[in-house]
Amino acid sequence: MAKCPMCNSKKGKRVCRLVENQKVCSLCCGTTRDVECVGCEYYRSPLESRKYTVVPKYSTQDMESDMSLQGHSNEIESILCKIDRGHDLKLKDELALNIYKLLMDKYYFKDKEFLFQSEMVKDGFELLVDVIEYNDIEEETLIKVLGVLYFIAKRRTKGGREYFNVIQHYVGGGSGVQMLSNYELEG
Repeated sequence: MAKCPMCNSKKGKRVCRLVENQKVCSLCCGTTRDVECVGCEYYRSPLESRKYTVVPKYSTQDMESDMSLQGHSNEIESILCKIDRGHDLKLKDELALNIYKLLMDKYYFKDKEFLFQSEMVKDGFELLVDVIEYNDIEEETLIKVLGVLYFIAKRRTKGGREYFNVIQHYVGGGSGVQMLSNYELEG
């Protein structure tokens, strides 16, 4: 095998379009990838590799002992429950996880542009942003609440609607819905 044309020290194993389809070593492949590499089997967008587990979060004990924090999480989860009820309780947990990721992208990672997997994700995200901004939740608190909600949803799901079933039971028709009367929702 020929040496990598980028570092000239290791054997090239991956075909790279950045160097006219010559074979490069895995180290050079990983360190030189950029937007020009979209479509390459080794390319991952920054959003795909974003670590949402590093977002600060409250502990579940903090959430249980603070009614204000529970109120914020109930507000967010009740919106997800409303969206789920509007789709005959058939949504998968992946929808909630995607919306939580987008909210963390906006408030923690400070993204300005968003890539939506579907219109439903976009609508849910925009509705939650409106409600969050209407209620003027302190940003640090919001980020930590989103962090714990994402953690719980990720831990709860098995790929179906396990998380949605739990929040429908505890928030869907319960205490979290009173917040909705403070904010005019359509549909």
